[in-house]
Formats: sequence, structure tokens, C-alpha cells
Amino acid sequence: MSTGIFGKQGDHMKKIDTERWERRELYDFFSGMSQPFYSVTFQVDVTELYQYVKQKGLSFYHALVWLCTKAANRVENFRYTVREKEVWLLDERFPSFTELKKGAAQFHIVTMSCGEDLQEFCRAAKEKSAAQTSFVDTSSETDELIYFSCLPWIELTGLTNERDFDPDDNVPRIAWGKYTEVQGRKKLGMSLEVNHRFVDGYHVGRFYEELAGEIAHLNPKKNGREKCSGKRMIFYGALWGRKGSEKNLKSGTAGGREQDEKGKESGNRMLFQRTSPQ
Repeated sequence: MSTGIFGKQGDHMKKIDTERWERRELYDFFSGMSQPFYSVTFQVDVTELYQYVKQKGLSFYHALVWLCTKAANRVENFRYTVREKEVWLLDERFPSFTELKKGAAQFHIVTMSCGEDLQEFCRAAKEKSAAQTSFVDTSSETDELIYFSCLPWIELTGLTNERDFDPDDNVPRIAWGKYTEVQGRKKLGMSLEVNHRFVDGYHVGRFYEELAGEIAHLNPKKNGREKCSGKRMIFYGALWGRKGSEKNLKSGTAGGREQDEKGKESGNRMLFQRTSPQ
């Protein structure tokens, strides 16, 4: 069995009986495609998050990594993985994010457990990043991760990720750009890249719901969640895997790092090709 910093294979997962799996037909359908991956970019209101981290003296970037990880783990389809041609369901995924140290021009990649406390995660992430001397801890490069990055200099409208092609790769790639003021609210463009063998538009909508709810809950006076049923969410193109239905998206490459106290992020363009180890 393969091992990593999060334990041996089987500790955080259960095997799926694909013969009885309700997703079997969809899985087989998209498995026959030469390129089963797609990317969706959408606006996220981060006003409550911005106010919260200012009040608590936390990193906006680290806080959003934690919130996105929590949201993704609540959607089962984001936690599927394939090992030796068998489908498994992970108990949880862990954040792996690019980071720039102050004054540096080259980024490094920090991978760690998420934990249950937002403030503690932000403190631990800051400490681990400051102490890390290597570019990446290769022992932590497993298929249990979520890859995070950002482009802090632009308003993100679309993004693609570099990868070694592996149809079994179900590691979500999440990135965002700088936030801007829109009618008194702070919003940013967020990109999510997933594998259609496991994740459909419905599950992207679920992720958005969970993330919006997590952010809203940071403000005790605003405790509601946006529901997909309340705001119709339509995803085109690659969601359906049909030739001719694809929509053109502006694309970029991922990179970036930390949003500072002035509300601006400082970062660096990611030029590192990552794969999802089996």
C-alpha cells in the first residue's frame, strides 16, 4: 500500500462497488473521452470573509484555502479517486497551496491538514510556510489533495491548469484572482477545474453553495446560504462533454500568493507542473 503524510492507503477511504454504483453509466461515458476535464469560473462574494480576517488579523488567502477545502469535502463527488483501476471514496481531501515568502520572487508549495478551526489553520499555515526550506515536500504529493493558487494582479475570468494527462486524476484545482468592489461588496473570480468522470455541473453548484454558506456564517448577523434553487446556475460546454457545445473561456495559468492587510495579494506565476500520484 502507498503511504504519505496523511497515512497509509485505506486509512482515509473506502472502496466503491462500481457494479452497483449509481454513477456507473456516467463514469463509463466520460471515461471514453480523450479529455474528461473541464474548468468553470464564477464570482464569489467575499465581503464577510474580508471583514472577518481584518478583525481577527488573519491571512485572507489562508482563510479562503480553508473555506474552499471545507466546502469541497462536503461534496462527495470531489472525494473520489482511482487507484489501480479501482474507485475509492476518500474521507477528506487536504489543501496544497502555493505561497510566497516576503520579499521572495519564487514560490513554494505548502501541504498540510485542514483541521476544524479556521483561525488555528491560518496560524499553522503561516508558521509552516515560514519554516519550509524546500520547494515542495514530495512525500506529501498524493491523490488526497486539492491544489490551490491565485493570480492576484488580475480579475480572473477563466483559467486552465498544466498537467500530465491522467484520466484518473480527480484532484480539484482551485484558483482565484484579485477581489474588486462591486456596489459596496467585495467579489472575486474563482476557477474550479475538475474531472467529469466524477464531478458534474450539479456538484460544482453544490460546492458554490457550501462555500457561500461558509463565508456567510463568518458574519453572525448573516447566517443564510445561497441555494442553487434560488439562483439558477447553468454551466455550459465541457460540462456536457459534447462537441460543438463548448463555450470560449478566457484562460490563464495559476500562481500567486498571499493577500496582505491592504487587501492586495502578492504572488508569483506558477510554472510548476504537478501530477496526481497514484
